Amino acid sequence: MKLFSILAVTFFAAKTFAACPDLSGSFTCPADKSDSTSEPHELIVSQDEVDGITTYYVTEYDSEQAFVADGNVHIEEGKYMDENGNENGGYKIEMKTVCIKNAIKITQKAEELWDGERFVSNSAVTAQLDAKKNFTVKGSVRYTGGSAKINLKCARNP
Repeated sequence: MKLFSILAVTFFAAKTFAACPDLSGSFTCPADKSDSTSEPHELIVSQDEVDGITTYYVTEYDSEQAFVADGNVHIEEGKYMDENGNENGGYKIEMKTVCIKNAIKITQKAEELWDGERFVSNSAVTAQLDAKKNFTVKGSVRYTGGSAKINLKCARNP
């Protein structure tokens, strides 16, 4: 499962009570061991600060996700369409991001409806740079039918 699936459908919301860490860089993440077709891939993190609020931009698999570290719960809703352009479900994601010392903590609640099946997940992860400036994500996710621990380490690219 790619990082976006875990995280958020995971980096979008938080008010900083402490200075937000610099997480920017280019990293190589390992292949997903649960998916035999998965290969190592690049993860790019950039960030900017406007009026004291840090926004992180995470690009993975040619898709960018923004995480606003303002401490607020942000809600994203959307619809899924089938190959004929007909509505085939939808999603609602509630996400909150906060800066904590040298890390950011992201919590998320997601509900999806696809082909008449309901999928619900709750996750909490912490993202930070380790001593060697590698990008790490640790936490857990509970979802319809189970749960999983998250322990991801992406090596900093030279």
